[in-house]
Amino acid sequence: IPYKSEEVVSYTYEGMLSDGEYISEIKVIDNMENTLSSQENETKFVIYTRKPVIAEVTVYSMDQTAEVSWAANLPQDHPTQVAISGYDLQLYRDNGSECFEPVPGSQVSTEMSQYKYEGLQDGKYMVSVNAKDTVGNKGDPVQKGFTVDTVVQNASEFECISGEREEKPLFQWRQVEEDLSGVRGYKIEIYRDNDGKPEKVVDEKVEHVEGTQIVKYRLKLQEGLPNGEYTAYLFTIDNAGNETKLEESPKTQIKINLIPIKISTLEINGYSGQP
Repeated sequence: IPYKSEEVVSYTYEGMLSDGEYISEIKVIDNMENTLSSQENETKFVIYTRKPVIAEVTVYSMDQTAEVSWAANLPQDHPTQVAISGYDLQLYRDNGSECFEPVPGSQVSTEMSQYKYEGLQDGKYMVSVNAKDTVGNKGDPVQKGFTVDTVVQNASEFECISGEREEKPLFQWRQVEEDLSGVRGYKIEIYRDNDGKPEKVVDEKVEHVEGTQIVKYRLKLQEGLPNGEYTAYLFTIDNAGNETKLEESPKTQIKINLIPIKISTLEINGYSGQP
């Protein structure tokens, strides 16, 4: 290495060393070919080019937060001097056309194996995670998609289509056509008046039916409803766990009247001796 007048001299080995542990010794040579070497001028270093690997990424989203956690591994034969030093994260959001764009301010570097994003708007997201080691290697990023969904859509056209003399009412409604996380199912709650206070008498879950707009569903009660007037509510439940509130759910009125008809007068007329 030619002499340079700088106080600090740098030199790079390019493409000459394979993975392994090395000792670098610096010798000083003067113009008279005298050589000075010392153990104080020895430096130990490691060449290691194999990348760390993100084994798994999981996301738990609730309300407007997303908790991201992951596991990372080094190759089994890595030198003891090499360890994982940290992680880089980047969050992307679907712009509505299945095209994910970086979320401003979401690029994060951390030494922890988990991170929480807060204040997220409803939408579809993808988080990218990659690992770094102590010798500067960066692993390939691993992506995980998730959805932030805080609003559930209401079903519509909810009505009771059975008569007063059917103790197990038959309902009909139009299913939710679009929901960000998808519809898991429905729930029917039926209330009756009990001394001025609503009393819940039915709480029955209904599975979502794919491929149909109009659903007809008869209650699967062990015993039918007794005579009286009722109010039925239909709740929608989506895959994010959101459920419509009582005051926002569609409702319909039910009347059950199973009192038999009384015959007040019966006349029998005979014709030619036959009744």
